[in-house]
Amino acid sequence: MNKDFEGTAFQPLPHQIACLFTDITDRKRAEAQAQESAEETRRLLYEAEAARNDLIQAVEEQKRADEALIHERNLLYALMDNLPDRIYFKDTESRFLKISKAHALSLGLKSPDDAVGKSDDDFKSAEEAQICRAKEQHIFETGQPLVAQVEQKRTADGKIHWVSASKAPIKDQHGCIVGLVGISRDITPEIELQQQLQQALKMDAIGRLAGGVAHDFNNLLQVILGFTEVLLSGVNQEDPRHDDLKQIERAAKRAADLTRQLLAFSRKQRIQTQILDINKLILSTEKMLCRLMGENIEIVPQLAPDVKTIRADPNQIEQILLNLAVNAHDAMPQGGRLTFKTENIELKPEDATLFPESSPGNYTCLSVSDTGCGLKAEIIPHLFEPFFTTKAQGKGTGLGLSVIYGIVKQNGGWINVYSEEGQGTTFKLYLPSRDEEPEEPETVDQAKELLSLPGLGKSILLVEDEPGVRSLSTLVLQGAGYKVVACENAKAAKVLFEHERDPFDLLFSDVILPGQNGIDLAHDLRVLNPNLPILLCSGYADDSVRWESIKKEGFHFLPKPYPTVKLLMAVRDAITPPLSIQPREFAHDEKTV
Repeated sequence: MNKDFEGTAFQPLPHQIACLFTDITDRKRAEAQAQESAEETRRLLYEAEAARNDLIQAVEEQKRADEALIHERNLLYALMDNLPDRIYFKDTESRFLKISKAHALSLGLKSPDDAVGKSDDDFKSAEEAQICRAKEQHIFETGQPLVAQVEQKRTADGKIHWVSASKAPIKDQHGCIVGLVGISRDITPEIELQQQLQQALKMDAIGRLAGGVAHDFNNLLQVILGFTEVLLSGVNQEDPRHDDLKQIERAAKRAADLTRQLLAFSRKQRIQTQILDINKLILSTEKMLCRLMGENIEIVPQLAPDVKTIRADPNQIEQILLNLAVNAHDAMPQGGRLTFKTENIELKPEDATLFPESSPGNYTCLSVSDTGCGLKAEIIPHLFEPFFTTKAQGKGTGLGLSVIYGIVKQNGGWINVYSEEGQGTTFKLYLPSRDEEPEEPETVDQAKELLSLPGLGKSILLVEDEPGVRSLSTLVLQGAGYKVVACENAKAAKVLFEHERDPFDLLFSDVILPGQNGIDLAHDLRVLNPNLPILLCSGYADDSVRWESIKKEGFHFLPKPYPTVKLLMAVRDAITPPLSIQPREFAHDEKTV
């Protein structure tokens, strides 16, 4: 019947049964529907709970993702706001989306937000903006980044800056370019450091060249001066040839001075150092400087009373003062003020990084300032190059500042130059300071009677590879009564030394020889005769002139070019040292760099 009934059966009387039936189909159907609804409700509740859990999990993941995104954004903003690099983001129309504080500052904006929506047309010239836009369009079209492109920029105040710019495309999840990121960095300090290093290497190479030229030139000057002196000794002053010979002598001496300047620049000049009070040295030359400067230039000494001493050759320091004074005089044709200032400087490790040629320590700083015409910025990097000059033709050799550079470097210091056109120039020389008391300079009176030194028949082995110098030395020594056996190299000298019947009383040798040098030759001959006196000479000081070895062995030394009287004195001192004059030895801390 497809119906539901609810029935009750009972026994009204014996052997009787009665049934009552009630149609409950509707109720059953309602209950079934309710059951189904309950099941559906439970299923829906389960699914809702699962969905809620999934939603909570998704919310947590989104929260974590948001926090990570915020963290990354904060990191990016922190980088953009604190790095000195200029960072920016642009869309495909080259409009700014975000820029760093440094970039905003370079554009003259108060806030990075002021650049949003703008382009380079709003901040650069039309030409610069067009070039920049063309490069960025190339990135958008090709997808290739632009990495570390170095550009030269000139700021509003006229200063030149070097900038390294990099740009890279930004792509979405589909690989489509939606913009670019750019980083621009000021690399001016690195470029200047590189230029200073290149300058130092160039100066060193020029110094080596100058020293090599000076070596050969000194040999030629030795011949010219020596034979001129020999000729002058045989010509009286009334003879017309006397003036001609004096002209040759003066020209050769000027050439010798130039050679000494080349050696000073190349730091190949042998120096005799002593402890100096630089204040006293400045004051002692003040009168001479006043005469040199004239009445319209005021000399102002600003000398620190407690300035520390230095170890240097006093003649070289005087040369520095004179060269700087001459340059200042030329820079102040209408007069002005020349100031000499001394002070103690302590250079810490972090300070030393500012000066490529410096090192930490205590220094005595000598500043020489003028109120002259100043220097153009492009001139300053070339100041210390030999033969570079800003003076008119014939007004200077261009060696003055290069000599100063060589002297200061030779003494372990460095130079800084500060100058602006029309604002004067300041040279600051830094020399290592000492805590020792200054030494009193020694004076030696070279008496005229030393010109006629008796040779006493002594035998000299002369080793000189330059024929002219060999002939001159032989002539002078033989004229003084010495027996001279001359040869051109160490190999020939050894053969002569071993086969000579009478022993030699002196080895007089050039240091730089073909084959074996003079120092090694002296050591070899000392093996055969330990008491053999040694006199060495040279017009150049490179690594082959081993000063420590010369000093240790007690060898005598004579620098080229030398006049005949110094040659005779050196030979006399080497063979028979007088009681009143000790053998020629090196001063304490004498050095060559």
